[in-house]
Amino acid sequence: MELAKTRKKEEAVSFLKGQAAWAGMLPSQWVEDTRIELMKNGTKVAHTSEDRICISTNKPLPARLERFYFETATVRTMEKDNPHQDFPMVAIGLYTIGGFAITFPGWPPRAAAPSAQSQGYHGQDGYLFVSCRENGSAVANGIPYREGHTIGCGVDLST
Repeated sequence: MELAKTRKKEEAVSFLKGQAAWAGMLPSQWVEDTRIELMKNGTKVAHTSEDRICISTNKPLPARLERFYFETATVRTMEKDNPHQDFPMVAIGLYTIGGFAITFPGWPPRAAAPSAQSQGYHGQDGYLFVSCRENGSAVANGIPYREGHTIGCGVDLST
C-alpha cells in the first residue's frame, strides 16, 4: 500500500484498503471431507474418491463483499498401481449457503436444498454451468482445462 501511496495511485490505495478490511474474514483453506485428503495447512486437496464431489472452503464470502477472486491449480498424482489413471472431472465454482446439497458446481441442487444455487466452470468441456438455468444448460463456453492448469474464479456481486 505504501508504494501506491508514494506514487499517488489513489485507485490502488482505495482497493488495497478495502482488501485489508476483509483480512481474516475471507476463505483461506478447504474443509475436511471423507472423500478428500487435505495437505499443506488445508490449501491442497487430494481427491481420494471416484465420486464427483463438491468441497467447501473454511469460510463463506462475507455478506457485504462485492468482489472476490481466487485461483487454483490442478495437478495429477499418479497411483503407482495405475499409471493410466484418468484425471477426475473437475469444476471450479461458487455456491450459496445451501451448497452442501450441490452434487457438482453448476448442476441442479439435490432435493434436500432446492433453493441452493451454484455456478461451475467445468474442465472437461470448458463450459460454465449455472444451476438455476432450465435443464442445467451451459451459459458460456471457454477453454477446457486439465492437470497442470491454473484456473481463476471470480464473482462481482455488484452486477
